[in-house]
Amino acid sequence: MKRIAFRALIGAVFFYIFKLVLGGVYTPEAFFREAKYALAFGVFYAVFLLAMDRFGKNKKRD
Repeated sequence: MKRIAFRALIGAVFFYIFKLVLGGVYTPEAFFREAKYALAFGVFYAVFLLAMDRFGKNKKRD
């Protein structure tokens, strides 16, 4: 479970950096808006990783 949470956090951070670099974000409001998108991506990615861990063929557990 810790591994999945850590991977989702790393994915959200990379998504946030990716959006900032490509989006050309320069205002504080845009930083917060992009942070909301990154948080949503992190939650989605964590749910995806949990589903893959539960239903995938590779049954590695923490």
